[in-house]
Order: sequence, then structure tokens, then C-alpha cells
Amino acid sequence: MMGGSNTKSTLAAYIYSSLKEGVAEMTLRTPNLDIKLALVLSAMEADYMLNKDTWVAQRKYFQLAILAYAFALGESSLTSDVLQKLEDLSQDQDDMMYWSTATQSVYKDNGRLYRSLPSGPSDIETASYVILAYTKMDNVIKGQRVLRWLMSQINGAGSFKSTQDTVIGLQAIAAISILIGKSSAGMNLTVDTDGILNKMLVVNDDNKFLYQKEKLPDDIMEVPFTVSGRGVALLTLNWKYNVMRQPLNSVPTFHIKAKTTFVNSNVFDVEIYIRLLVSSSIGQMALVTYKAPSGFVTNTDTIQGADRVENKDGKVIIYVSNMLMSRKEFRIQSTRDKDVASVKDEFVSAEMYYKPGSRSMVKYEIPEEVKLSACQLSKGENDVCPLPGNPSGAPVTTPTKLLLTLMSILMLLTNLN
Repeated sequence: MMGGSNTKSTLAAYIYSSLKEGVAEMTLRTPNLDIKLALVLSAMEADYMLNKDTWVAQRKYFQLAILAYAFALGESSLTSDVLQKLEDLSQDQDDMMYWSTATQSVYKDNGRLYRSLPSGPSDIETASYVILAYTKMDNVIKGQRVLRWLMSQINGAGSFKSTQDTVIGLQAIAAISILIGKSSAGMNLTVDTDGILNKMLVVNDDNKFLYQKEKLPDDIMEVPFTVSGRGVALLTLNWKYNVMRQPLNSVPTFHIKAKTTFVNSNVFDVEIYIRLLVSSSIGQMALVTYKAPSGFVTNTDTIQGADRVENKDGKVIIYVSNMLMSRKEFRIQSTRDKDVASVKDEFVSAEMYYKPGSRSMVKYEIPEEVKLSACQLSKGENDVCPLPGNPSGAPVTTPTKLLLTLMSILMLLTNLN
């Protein structure tokens, strides 16, 4: 839960910030905690002074961001220095400030240029910690520049890329919103789309912390609006569209191999072998996802070497907290739970937790002896199923059925006479 960084200084800053927040909320009552936290802060300051040039050269955005927040919480004199380093390293677009190691995606369609601002969970957390640091420094102006970028990354469900970055992202938005909201608000925002929609959004002291949303017509291309009054508000426009694109020079993150072993007609094992191919992801958390075929359940007790395992709705997620270049192996056993005929092959995938776009996937083949037909599952109880000794598959008349047939013929002849 550290934005893809697993250094000692980052972990120390994360724990220090959590403890300082706990003290601020009056929830911690540990003897000599202030003295211990002061020692931790001094150690982090010394580590920063020793390594800051290296971290800047290596563009350790997240590491610098979480240190900035920790220093701000501890009222360190180095807070401004870290924030200045981050500002020098920042990327700027449309008066938005952000940090990302990804390359900006640019698409051209019908003469229009579309730019996709890059973001991953680590980028979201970096921006969030910078906002929190600015908030502690009462620097709303610079905090708002980062806030604009952060708000542009919220998806239609109101969250970000993952659970952790959503938690810290919402914390940052709430913190700076409270700071902005200290002043009195009285604003009217009017949206007028050529008579199709005429809507006024009112922001005042009673609702300034509420999220207001208005759905626009599907075919609208321009959204003119006017604002009057006094205060600070953030207006975002969410536009959903699809772009077909093929990644260029993409390098797979993992090599995955899945080998199945037949146990019996209702049980099979899958041996999963994964190996990291990208050295820049060494030491980060990886997720291995196994999808059981329809009608099968998975026994997660047989999985060894995982830091954590989740099993829900036939999908098993294996957490590997410290992924290395060496091969990892997992053995999974699935057992038939419901009668589903002719089950289909399924997939195993692997991805870095903080890089959802890094997913690699491979199909595993279910043993043919497990892919039972409807007739095999019904054990021949179905009248149209072939019986032993009749490989052609045509229905066979049993003695009982023959007797019933003869009785029907005799009854018919009797009625005719």
C-alpha cells in the first residue's frame, strides 16, 4: 500500500503519517509517543538530505510526495524544500500540475487532437500526498493546481484506479475542500446549451461541501456557462468516449504458463508458473488471477507461497507482495460443484497491483476427461443419451419400452375388432 515504492524511507513516512494523524484525531494514547515520533522525523530528515539528489535524478515522485506530507505533519523545516523539488519535477498542462512516469497519449481523429493525461494508482497517490502537504502549509493556490488534475482522473463511479488510491485521493480532496470552504461562498453557475438545457447550480454556505451533478444531452459538443458571485468552486466535465488503438512496441510484463493435471472426472489441478520480465517492477506487489470454469469451485487451502488469497464467485486472486524476476509457482485445485456440460477453457492473468495496464494473460486447457457432456452428467438417465453397446448414439429400446409397445399394439388391434 505504498504507491509501488518499497523503500525504508517510504515505509517510515507512511507509518509516521498514520501515527501523526492518529495523534491529531486524539485516538492514540501511547507513552512517550511524541519523543519516538520526533526521533523518526529526525531520521527521515537525515535520510532525505543524504539521498535527495539521487531521488530527484531517479524521479522518485511518490517517495518525495509522501515525505513532503510526513514533513508537513511534523512541521519540519525541510517541507518547503521537498515541495520545491516536486514542483521542479512536475508536469504541467492546462494549469494542472501532476507527476507521472507514463507517456502522454495523443490521438487524432477527424482533425481533432485528443490528449489522454496518464495516470496510474501511484500517480494518484503522489498527487494526493502533495495536496495534503500543501493543505498543511495552507497553500491553496498550488494545491488547487494539483487538485484540478486529480479531479480529472475520477471515473464515472466516483473512484480512481484502485482501493488504496481512492482512499487517499478522497482524503486529499476532502482536506483541501475544507481549507477552501473556510471562506463564505455565494455563487451561481448557469449552464445554457442552446435552449436544450438551462440549469443553474447554486453554491452557498449550506451546500458548498456537497457534490452537484447534472446530466447533459448526449449529442452536445459545447457547454457554455457563466459564473457570478463570490467563492471558489471546481467545475469538471466528464465525457465518455471509446478510442480504438493498438499499443506500439509493448513489452509483456509477465511470462505465464498454466499446466493442467487430470485427477478424476470431477477434479483437476492447475499449476501456474509466472516470471516477471520488467526489471523496473521488481519488489512491487503483483496479482495473479485464476478463473475457475463454470460449475467448479476452487480450494484455496492448497495454494502455497502467496501473501494473501481471495476467492469470490469462482475467481481466485493471489497477492504477491514482493515480486522478483525469479519464477513463482502456484498449484490450484478445482472441483465440480454443479453439473455444467462441456465446460470451456478459462484464463490465468497476472498484473502489477499499481499498474493495471500491465496485465498478461494465458488460457489454460481443461482436461478432456473433465469436460463431461450432458449425457455423461445425467449418467444415461436421459432417454436420448446413447447407452453402452450403442456407439452410434441412436436411442435403444429397453425391454420395458418393448413390452409397453407390444401392449399398445394389442390394445389397438382389439379396438379395431
